[in-house]
Amino acid sequence: MPELPEVENAARNLRAWLGGRSLAAVEVPDTKVLAAGTPEEWHTVLRGRRCAGVQSRAKYLLLDFADHTVVAHLRMTGKFVCLPPGQPEPAQVRFRFLLPDGTRVVLRDLRRFGRLWLLPTAAVATMPELAKLGPDAYLEPLPPAELAARARRTRRAVKTWLMDQTVLGGLGNICASEILFRARIAPDRPADSLSDAELTRLAETIPDYLEWAIQAQAGPEILYLA
Repeated sequence: MPELPEVENAARNLRAWLGGRSLAAVEVPDTKVLAAGTPEEWHTVLRGRRCAGVQSRAKYLLLDFADHTVVAHLRMTGKFVCLPPGQPEPAQVRFRFLLPDGTRVVLRDLRRFGRLWLLPTAAVATMPELAKLGPDAYLEPLPPAELAARARRTRRAVKTWLMDQTVLGGLGNICASEILFRARIAPDRPADSLSDAELTRLAETIPDYLEWAIQAQAGPEILYLA
């Protein structure tokens, strides 16, 4: 499943592929991918719109088009792929952004769990799925004192706690396991049992590991364990 490093790299790829470019069309071969709206509504809203920016937020992608935003969650097996004009399309394509020169940016999703939302940009902040997220573990790392204050409030296993998206957004099983290994903390330790030194080490390890993982996985083809 894509976690924060894969999603951040997907955002960087989408920024390179779509940033500053206008859409010629939107196509939806599999309507299950749409959380709301019809393919015709998506096409009407987005056709001719320029992509003003792409950002990641925890495990979500936000693609801004003028006054509307596409929010994407890749779930288990979703990934965006850029296809130059004339290149054959792979299997399992669920959604397409079409550019005027024939380039296609498509969403592949073998298991069909990925979801896309289209909403006014002004409504993004109150979207329930985003509003409940904690700080982005990479873009908004918690200082040691704040991480410690949150840890003191729970007896959950520290790995389970780190994976709670309302605590820190973006960490899943792989990230949490790697971070705790590097911080030399047993994953089943209760979060409130960690010493100040351990919590400081954990707070420093989180952004360091995420930066390493993002750089290690950078490239046009996002690889992850499903």
